[in-house]
Amino acid sequence: EGCTWVADNYQTFSYDKVALQVLTGDQDWGDEVNDYSVVCRLDTGDIEFMFMGDAETPVEQALTGNLDAEILKVGHHGSSSSSSRAFLKLVNPEVATICCGAGNTYGHPHRETLDNLGNIGAAVYRTDLNGNIVVSTNGVTSFVDTGSNLQVPAAE
Repeated sequence: EGCTWVADNYQTFSYDKVALQVLTGDQDWGDEVNDYSVVCRLDTGDIEFMFMGDAETPVEQALTGNLDAEILKVGHHGSSSSSSRAFLKLVNPEVATICCGAGNTYGHPHRETLDNLGNIGAAVYRTDLNGNIVVSTNGVTSFVDTGSNLQVPAAE
């Protein structure tokens, strides 16, 4: 839309004891627009976050390095085209957040993705059920607060 941008790959931004690492770069995903999402891992000390954007399984398979993270922002609104079992095993999140609208026409999040997250024991928070989701950390522990003020994940 006319904004200035700079292409770069695999950047790391450090802020005192916190590091944000861009895990994606110059891959060619053809017409798969979602797979051009910027995927990042935020290391705050003992708590790491993985932000998947709209990335799907091919991106998950291409990621390298340390992928474990306590907090996962699930890719592609919880679509069945993301959050593969192999990827979730590498990340092994304790908390998974899914951004999706209530009653969306895509059926997000998909049952397969919810099952995959349940199989690894992740607490799942969803914007369609929980409202706003805020994850806070001091680098040692984390806390999830939701717009509905639920202290536990919402059940489907």
